[in-house]
Amino acid sequence: MKLILPLAAAATAVLFPLSAGAAVIAEYNAATGASAQNPNTQGWSESIGNANLPTGSGSETIEGTEWRYWGISNTASAFSTTYRTNLVAGNFTDPEGWTATARLRVQSAESTLTSTYLQVRDGASQWQIVFVKTATTSSINFWGLDTDSDPEVDSRMKLLVNQNLAADYITLQLHFDPATQKVNVYLDGTQIGSSLARSDVPTATSSQFFINFGDGDVSGRTTRTHAYWNQVMFETGNTVIPEAGTSALLLGGAGVFALWAKSRRRP
Repeated sequence: MKLILPLAAAATAVLFPLSAGAAVIAEYNAATGASAQNPNTQGWSESIGNANLPTGSGSETIEGTEWRYWGISNTASAFSTTYRTNLVAGNFTDPEGWTATARLRVQSAESTLTSTYLQVRDGASQWQIVFVKTATTSSINFWGLDTDSDPEVDSRMKLLVNQNLAADYITLQLHFDPATQKVNVYLDGTQIGSSLARSDVPTATSSQFFINFGDGDVSGRTTRTHAYWNQVMFETGNTVIPEAGTSALLLGGAGVFALWAKSRRRP
C-alpha cells in the first residue's frame, strides 16, 4: 500500500509490518491522473454484458472528504461489467502471503454471488467477497467452501459482518497466510469473521490466476447495482492496515494514527 503524508521512520516501521519483498502487482486507483479513472486505462481488462455501458467516473464528498470513483450501475437485468487483471503462480509464493484490497461504497447491490464482488483465484482456489445492500440487508459475505464448518457444502454465501455499506467508503482486505493456508478478512484494519479455508475453482489451469471486481450478474433482480470503486489492489506480502486502537497505543497517542489513517483514505 502507498502513503501520501510523510511520517517519521520509526512510526512507519511500527505501522507497516510488511514483508521485505512486498510489491504491488495490480492496482486500480480512481485518484490517479486527471481523467484516468476508468480501470481499462490502468491495465484492467473489461468484460461487459450489455452494449449500453452504465459506468463512469465521478466524485462525491462524505463528511468533508472528497472521493473519486469509478461507478458501476445496473439499469437492466442483462447488464454486467467486471474488471480483471491476470496474475501468475509466482505472485502467490511470498513467505508472508498476499493481500488483496478494495476501497468502495455500495449504494445498492442484490444478494447474488456476483452483483457486487471482489475475487482472487490462485490457480487452485477462489476467494470471493460479496457486498450486499438491499432495502433490508447491508452486509459483507464470503462465497465458497468453509471446510472448518461443513466440508460437504460448496458454493454458499457466508455472512462475515453486517455493515452499513452506503454511509461511507470502506477498506476491505484479504490476507492469505501461508502458515495456515487460510485467508483472513479485514474491514478498515479489523478482522471480521473466522479464517477462511480454500474453495475449489473449476479447473486448476493458468487461466485461474487473477483478481477481478465489479458486477458480473446478468440475472433478473429487484435491487439494481450502484457501487462506487475508489481502489482495488493485489500485493505480495502482508499489507493489512493496523487496527486503530493497537496503532495508537504503540505510538503513544491517537494523533499520529489519525494522520496515518487520513493518508490511507487517499480519495
